[in-house]
Amino acid sequence: MRWILVLSLLSVSAWARSPRPSSRLLVCLGAQEKSFHKQKAGGAFYDLNQRLISELLQTQGVDGTPALLNQVCKKTERSSIHLLEAMLLDPNGWYFIKTGSTGLTRELMKEMAQAAPEMLLNFLAALQTEAPTPDCLEKHIPSLKALNEEVKFLQEEMDLSKITNKKSRLMKIFAGIQRSDEIFAVCASEKSKKTDKGAGKPSAQ
Repeated sequence: MRWILVLSLLSVSAWARSPRPSSRLLVCLGAQEKSFHKQKAGGAFYDLNQRLISELLQTQGVDGTPALLNQVCKKTERSSIHLLEAMLLDPNGWYFIKTGSTGLTRELMKEMAQAAPEMLLNFLAALQTEAPTPDCLEKHIPSLKALNEEVKFLQEEMDLSKITNKKSRLMKIFAGIQRSDEIFAVCASEKSKKTDKGAGKPSAQ
């Protein structure tokens, strides 16, 4: 699998150097990938960026809308989360298919939309592993606890997309994701205060 990813990234790099790249969205994700490698960074945002590149490389003649590109092409490690958000909140409106593309491209875009809920849950699980405390994200991101509980108790009875398609809830969750550094700092402070408080108590004899 690793060599497939390497070839994919080389392809993105080649498109980025071409005079008229076939997909500006892929070019921007590829630039983010290059930035991650320069910083030797990993983690949830890195994994998400790789997954999105892998998904988009299977399609041909697809690019993001101008509004989406304006967000994804910003030089920030959170740029790829804007694409995932668009995939969930506006499944058919975040991209356009260029003239001459085959019917296979449309089918691949449908499959990508179906994979979006799983991508979100995998990303959230990975992000939580980076948090200072086990309940950090649920405590500080509105609606996340409700989403996790529904996934836990309803996913065997209900399609995952129906659990993750509540737009008002998703908007709150994505807003929280964008503030994850700030939230982690708050959780680290709360953890430190608890530790200091515990250390100040006399030990039981």
